Amino acid sequence: MQIFGLDSDSSVILGQTLSASFTIPNTYGLNNLITKPSLLFDATTGWLAIAGNANDNIVKQTITNKGYYQFDIDGSIFSSDRSSKNYSEAIAGATKDSVLGINFDGGLGYDTLILGSQKHTQSFDVIADEALKIDGQVSAN
Repeated sequence: MQIFGLDSDSSVILGQTLSASFTIPNTYGLNNLITKPSLLFDATTGWLAIAGNANDNIVKQTITNKGYYQFDIDGSIFSSDRSSKNYSEAIAGATKDSVLGINFDGGLGYDTLILGSQKHTQSFDVIADEALKIDGQVSAN
């Protein structure tokens, strides 16, 4: 993982450390390579998983003014807001109050997860195997 130009294998932790298990979405094609970037929210654990593919993926994560998660993955928009035209069932229920962490598995390319400004009502963890940028202010109680 890379944070502000420093290489590390640790996770970024805001608040207390959480234990959770989660499954990366199964979008594997030939030779077990991920064919398209994927999102999956596990409401039981509170973890949101992002899986990249062989491309150099850019994933921009934000929280809307209504508290819903929204992602821009290589120009495609995905939202957890059911009223949005970009609603994605895979991240249904993902809000600033329900997401406890993000696991970013970038895939085979050089990938970047960009966190937008957000405030969480509980602790919030981010685990990434690629570049992580904080493009704004992220806070958690």
